[in-house]
Amino acid sequence: MFRFPDLKEAIQDFLSCQLAISPWLVSPETTERFDADLFHLINNTAKEFERLYWSYGSAKFIVGNFPLPERIVRTAIYETIASTAIQNALLLRGEFFVDETLILQAIHTTETFIVTRGIETLVGIFALVTSYENHLALRYYGQIPERIFNNGEWHRPWIDYSLSDELMLGAVIGSIRIKITNGIRMVELTECGIELLQINTEVLKLSGYVDHRKNMLQIAFLNHLEDYEELELSLIPQATHIRRDFLEWITISSGIQVLEVGCGTGTFLFSTGLAQKIGARGHVTGIDPATGMLAHAELTRRLYGIEWVDFQRADVEHIPFSEEYFDACVGVGFLQYSDLPRALSEMCRVTKPGGFIASLHPLEPEHLPDFYKTWFEPVLDLDLKLESFGIHAFPQSNEVEATLTQLGNTQIETKEISIYLDFRNPEMATEFFIYGLGVFQDLLAQVPWQARLDLIEELKQNGRSVLEQYGSEALIFPIKLQMVKAVKI
Repeated sequence: MFRFPDLKEAIQDFLSCQLAISPWLVSPETTERFDADLFHLINNTAKEFERLYWSYGSAKFIVGNFPLPERIVRTAIYETIASTAIQNALLLRGEFFVDETLILQAIHTTETFIVTRGIETLVGIFALVTSYENHLALRYYGQIPERIFNNGEWHRPWIDYSLSDELMLGAVIGSIRIKITNGIRMVELTECGIELLQINTEVLKLSGYVDHRKNMLQIAFLNHLEDYEELELSLIPQATHIRRDFLEWITISSGIQVLEVGCGTGTFLFSTGLAQKIGARGHVTGIDPATGMLAHAELTRRLYGIEWVDFQRADVEHIPFSEEYFDACVGVGFLQYSDLPRALSEMCRVTKPGGFIASLHPLEPEHLPDFYKTWFEPVLDLDLKLESFGIHAFPQSNEVEATLTQLGNTQIETKEISIYLDFRNPEMATEFFIYGLGVFQDLLAQVPWQARLDLIEELKQNGRSVLEQYGSEALIFPIKLQMVKAVKI
């Protein structure tokens, strides 16, 4: 059976260079990329890099004795440059608009990787990743009409090239076949294709690509939310009061150095009053992976006229500060987006001895109400179908405390609060669960682009039906929040 070469370390280098291959990196509701002039710039560069760096003997590294479709090399270079520029626009600017500056930066980074690692490595990564994306879509749909597969309509609608070369490569290595069904040419996985998908998935998990892909999808979701606070208050009417209670509970002192992780649009910093409590003699740094959120927070900072707050784009698993830098590290509603052990470990690492780590977060519900099961049945069924079990996003009641204890913290205090989620607005509740809370992010990362949009629309329609069936007074979902505070030894 065919297998790609071992590219785990190469993919790690690829990600560390902030390169991307992006069937998945796109706004939830747009397929736009860039204008014609930029397309020609990327396309001409791809042709030139192919001429300069590719030798046809390099194909053996990727597919052994199998023939490699001729356009794969150029497409791999083109897609890497284009995707990297889009990724940088999202990370640096919180938007999907790409200009010439970003394209030129992506060209430079791509060429540096080619010179350092070899063009065959770049093309090999492209072939492996796109094989994974195509096979993932075929596993989901079972069969895809050949025409729709080639134009990427269901799973990669933003491409401006045909996937026929990738289809040919799949057919050559025996993982994909064409089957005539009711007179229509359909693309489907072979038994070898199912096995290859399992192998590729494991490689991409070990390399960090799957986590990176999932995180970038969630960042795209969060940047898509222009009305996060409005959605939150619709679903959690007590949110403002709870944040204020948390701020008082952690008894934070003025004049200290504080890090807020997952700061979002700055609600806890400004509206709740963390920045005001710290005061001008101290300093607060807010980090968040979503640049669009940070842009909103910076605008709010200017409106408040607060000079002792700054922001950096970063995720909590990789906090860009040295050890023992802050007097306190706090976060509100960020753990469901995070790798919990790594997040708490990083928070402890950057906190000074005697300082504290604090979090306010939802707990995993003990049971799901009937209306919720009816409303989100398509997602619950899909979770079982894909065998992902990725819906349980929130910590268990003792999970955070146990992790902080293992990390050597002391004087750990916890407090649980009973609240309710208000589902009486089906549109806003669905959007907040999908885009805001990130409850289904692991699952949705396995769903093709068009199927994801269809699923979200189906959930909204289900919500409207549930509202009629159960009545507005029944659409209340009781859950618990937990406050945790621990002192670092």
